[in-house]
Amino acid sequence: MKRLLYLIPVLLVFMGCATLDFSTNKTARKMAAIELGYRISKNNPTLAKQALPYAQGLLTMATEGSLAQGQIDEAVTLLANYIGDDDPVLPMLITDITTEMSGKLKASETNKDAVTLLQSFISGIKAGTK
Repeated sequence: MKRLLYLIPVLLVFMGCATLDFSTNKTARKMAAIELGYRISKNNPTLAKQALPYAQGLLTMATEGSLAQGQIDEAVTLLANYIGDDDPVLPMLITDITTEMSGKLKASETNKDAVTLLQSFISGIKAGTK
């Protein structure tokens, strides 16, 4: 019985660490989305001006629950094609941001991760154009 009492706090610590890891991954993706928007606006202001309203439209759709996985995939492909090879970090940021969402987005549901990442991307673009 005593051993069981010692085991409970250890299990609670491990459970807390798992939760911490999950939230850290979300935070890292959010920061990567901000960085991606910022770098795009600094490296290619013309692309940033085109990407901003497009991202805002996707955000509206994600908030309303009408955003489908195919639309995100198309946006990522377009963005990847336009950024070119000027900044090798940009493709890595795109991969980092979209890997976790791939295949999980369903139309008719509000996807909180997509909303958060799109808001972060938009914030990064706006910060870079100031």
